[in-house]
Amino acid sequence: MAAFWVLLYFEPVQIGPLKVSQIWKVVLIMSLALLLLRRSVPLWFVFAFLFSFKQILYLTFPYGLMTAIASALDAMMFPLVLLYLFRTFKEKPDAVTILHNFSIYASLFFIFSAVPFLLGLQSLQPQRDLAMWGLESNAATGLFYTLAPASQTYLAATLVIMASYQRFSGSLRYIAFFLATIALGTYLVYFSYTRTGWIIYAGGVIILALSIKSASRKMMAISLVAMCAVAAYAYLAQNEAFLLRMAGGATYRQDVEVSWTALMQSRFPFIVTAIDNLNSFGLPGWLIGYGDETTRGLFLQKTGMAITSHNATTTILEGSGLIGLVVYFSYVAALWRRVRHGMRTDLQLRLLIIIGGYCWIATYVLSHGLPLYAQIAFAGIFASALVRAAQSGRRVVGTSGFGQSGISSASLHPDIGAR
Repeated sequence: MAAFWVLLYFEPVQIGPLKVSQIWKVVLIMSLALLLLRRSVPLWFVFAFLFSFKQILYLTFPYGLMTAIASALDAMMFPLVLLYLFRTFKEKPDAVTILHNFSIYASLFFIFSAVPFLLGLQSLQPQRDLAMWGLESNAATGLFYTLAPASQTYLAATLVIMASYQRFSGSLRYIAFFLATIALGTYLVYFSYTRTGWIIYAGGVIILALSIKSASRKMMAISLVAMCAVAAYAYLAQNEAFLLRMAGGATYRQDVEVSWTALMQSRFPFIVTAIDNLNSFGLPGWLIGYGDETTRGLFLQKTGMAITSHNATTTILEGSGLIGLVVYFSYVAALWRRVRHGMRTDLQLRLLIIIGGYCWIATYVLSHGLPLYAQIAFAGIFASALVRAAQSGRRVVGTSGFGQSGISSASLHPDIGAR
């Protein structure tokens, strides 16, 4: 864990033409590919590979082939990790426990990775100060490059820990550690200072509270969430920085009001700009796209910000065109089909999968989609569902669709995120 933290810390460092972040990802992806691609792969992985490869094939290459390859490798990381976890642990009698623990440990790592920066360590990543909202501090981005990936990784990790609360109920020491982790994760979500992160996190907490089966515990959880919401409102209603951030204002632009209509409309101009960009390239642009770097260049010209549209559909359309969008949805649909089958055969996984699906959909609609490290936090959970689905297939037809015999699901550890 410490070595991986050091590796992520030095990601921005340039070594020759490449950054450390690109070097270690290339090494890992090539190693996983050589290990996994010797055998047949599931349909969802085929579509994931095609979507990744499509990011190399687009209309313009103004930033060079290496930039395109880097984008393709990023897109390939989660599918490779997911397939690796599935194949490595599916034959173990406690596979579900191991894979759930993987997600817990990954989530703990992402949350506590920020502690050195809270204690004063200077990040090598570009820092975003909060002066435009009247705060004399930097956003809590930690090891991550920008606000959105940091916020969404922190919220995903914290929700995974919340949904796994039974794993921390063994003693007062574990309970105290659980509560401290939730408090730290919530702090990081808040001070990463993105409206999308705040809204998605609040929705996830509500889903978790409503999912508790015990009526008495559900009422306690709902009451606790309500009290926290009232306390937060009492504090934040008087917090000028928070109100400016929610309204899209700044210290130099204060004549704005917070409203749900304004929040929903804040993304619309970016989507309109993305469609205008696509129209400027005509049919070829709509079909095959022109890459994320060209997209950011166009947004910089038109909005003054080197961003994408803050909506995954238009972001994929600009980057990879309609072909890329169709391939991406085919990948998600094929993966969801297997994951859903695993949920049906193991109801105890349902809540964890629901939380993962909720984060995936919410970030897709409201932002650029779930960032890489947030996906890694959910990788063990989705791999657990794939294990259950494969074992169910063996019981029905005598063999797995993945080509190997296996163990009975009855021998697996039953305690995973149960409610």
